Amino acid sequence: MNYKFKKFYLLLLVIGILSSLTLGYFSYKNFLEKEQIQFDFHSKNIIKQIENRMDTYREILHSGEGFFEASNDVNRKEWNIFVNKLQIQKYFPGIQGLGYSVVLKEDELQTNIKNIRDEGFPYYDIHPKGKREVYTSIIYIEPFDSRNKRAFGYDMYSQEQRREAMNRTIETGLPALSTKVTLVQENGTDVQTGFLLYTPHYKNTDLNTKEQRYKAIKGFVYAVFRTKDFLNAAIGNSLEIINIKMYDGNIKNAQTLFYDSSTKENKDNTFVNTITMKLDWSGNMNSYSEFNNSEIK
Repeated sequence: MNYKFKKFYLLLLVIGILSSLTLGYFSYKNFLEKEQIQFDFHSKNIIKQIENRMDTYREILHSGEGFFEASNDVNRKEWNIFVNKLQIQKYFPGIQGLGYSVVLKEDELQTNIKNIRDEGFPYYDIHPKGKREVYTSIIYIEPFDSRNKRAFGYDMYSQEQRREAMNRTIETGLPALSTKVTLVQENGTDVQTGFLLYTPHYKNTDLNTKEQRYKAIKGFVYAVFRTKDFLNAAIGNSLEIINIKMYDGNIKNAQTLFYDSSTKENKDNTFVNTITMKLDWSGNMNSYSEFNNSEIK
């Protein structure tokens, strides 16, 4: 074979290799683009699942508020029956408890303490101690298990993050979500950050201004959440293929991080998305290596 033919065949070989590489590149690029579309779609679905779950919990609080509005005096047994009928552990996983916190003036404290002790709770007290303009006390919380009993009598209004959300729900009359907190329910085992959702219970009077609402506030129907339990339940099987980090607010740092679903080391970061929500949360999602071959998506 002469030199010219060798050059010709070599040129054909080079062209063939380049064509294969080019075809492979564009095929892979097309594959990644399709997978990115799938990842974006899946990410939006996850966000929607979280937002829908929270909307459901708002409706639960409204039903609790309506329960108090319909009765002059909801007692402990009635609240227990109401919450048990909801079957929150079965149908609304992620809620640590559903409760009621009463608003008290200083001259009402001892009467409140005596009345609840007379119900059969001799060690009930309002905590933390200290002199304040306004007091609240968690008098009902279900399920009334060992974890939730730690919150019995707790004055949520004494703590800054909780108070801010409680003030917001008083002023607007709408459900208000707290920023991340350490729950008084935590007992040192499997400690998680938490958050609370409040809705107001007013006296039957005019509520046209903020001042009228503050004067009319009787208490709060509220739900308490352990963040990891709530988000794991809301996100479900997607956690097998996607890692999610959630932050309280729009600033992303170690102080605002309140959820990291990571349980694996094999993050490949091929697909990444920024989370924006109707809730005052932000975050990031990135794929695990299993994403490409998963049927979950």
